[in-house]
Amino acid sequence: MAKILIIHDGDAEIVAAIPTVRRGIESVPGMETRVLSIKEADTPDVKAADGIAIGCPTRLGGISWPMKEWWDARTPDIWLQSDGRFAVPFTAAGPLGSGGELACMALSITMMNMGYFVFGVPDASAKLPHYGGIVGAEGDPLHRTGARLAQWCAGYMDGREEALPPSAPRRRKGACRVLVLYDSDSDRQFTSTAVPLVRQGVESVSGMETRTRKVTEATPEDVAWADGIAIGCPTHLGGVSWRMKQWWQTQEAQLRPLTEGKFATPFTSAGSIGGGGELACMALSMMMMNMGATVYGVTDYIGKKESLHYGAVFAGEPRAEHAQAACKRAGRRLAEWLGYFLHGREELHPLAVPYQRFWGLEGDEGTPEADKARLLVELQVKADEADAFVAMFHSQFVARSRAEDGCERYELWRDVSDANGASGEAVAMTIVEVWRDKHALDAHLAQDWFAEWAPKMEAALDKPLIVRTMVSAER
Repeated sequence: MAKILIIHDGDAEIVAAIPTVRRGIESVPGMETRVLSIKEADTPDVKAADGIAIGCPTRLGGISWPMKEWWDARTPDIWLQSDGRFAVPFTAAGPLGSGGELACMALSITMMNMGYFVFGVPDASAKLPHYGGIVGAEGDPLHRTGARLAQWCAGYMDGREEALPPSAPRRRKGACRVLVLYDSDSDRQFTSTAVPLVRQGVESVSGMETRTRKVTEATPEDVAWADGIAIGCPTHLGGVSWRMKQWWQTQEAQLRPLTEGKFATPFTSAGSIGGGGELACMALSMMMMNMGATVYGVTDYIGKKESLHYGAVFAGEPRAEHAQAACKRAGRRLAEWLGYFLHGREELHPLAVPYQRFWGLEGDEGTPEADKARLLVELQVKADEADAFVAMFHSQFVARSRAEDGCERYELWRDVSDANGASGEAVAMTIVEVWRDKHALDAHLAQDWFAEWAPKMEAALDKPLIVRTMVSAER
């Protein structure tokens, strides 16, 4: 039985709306509902809930200060324990246009930061708000909002998939399907350079099948095929690129029923840090919520003071280590959630994964340079197999290794003095590897794919390889 908490700040209009929200929740059988004000609730109540309906009045176009104070004070205790639960907002605003939807989004942003899933209610025929329940709005938004929260909790927390909408992904034995849908500027193509990194992150989790489509080439069938969507575009004027918006807007009626219930994560290339990248990620998330998709925050820190709470953001091309790590983690987290919900793989839940998720937080400055694992692997490749070896190594070793958590550098170098093997002698090459620590290196060497392909690599060698373990000589 799924447990749902309705938490509110005690405002009279909100209290009056709660019975309607509760009836919506309990319209789905098997729900256990509690109602607590922020004066009554505490951290254990939130941790015990599978889903939360969070309500407060709209104040200055956002959250009321008592609700904000309550969450701010409990962030250290709740933040790292809330991944994978569901939340939905509701509010009481003044007249139409006075900030109700902004308040709902502010509540959703708060819950995303904590790692919760949030979603839209895409029932356009009933004229219901897409971003949460608003008191006095046309239709029955409060009931519908509560019911949708209960549907997600029943379907994914209780395993009662009959409660989910038809297009929502379901458990099955086959591969989970991820669509990487992107737009990229024709002149610089910065966003397109992130696509392989996102895809590597997805494919670092076994049991995934990916499909990459540029938005100018994609069709609604691609969305219908997918269980999850990694959606990326350049940041334009602090928002979504026009091509990405055009693709969804001109096919809205066809795409909406295909998108509802899918899991989605955004990524974007901005002109600079602070140039609107997070706004663009939220614009992408809001667009997907409007279509009925489920979005979420990624609570991880992938470097010192580097995170992707609202999506992977990078400036220009993702060349920096933290930018590449953000793109990979975005893809990986999407794959982990799909594997967790659709394949029942509990080891993929963020609270269960073995890798370090919080580098650079207070008390954790990341891995000291002296503790990093560095390898130089010297190769003598048969001259007539050199070109084929390079192609094989990049497709089978480089792409996979760089997608693994803890890989900071993985490159193949080739001796320029005989780069083409023209003399008929073996071609000298070197693999340069840097791993976060010995644990990450050991995990890499234990991968099934490595055991399969390492003998094929060695078969192309003229002499046995030489592995040199290196340490920094810097003082």
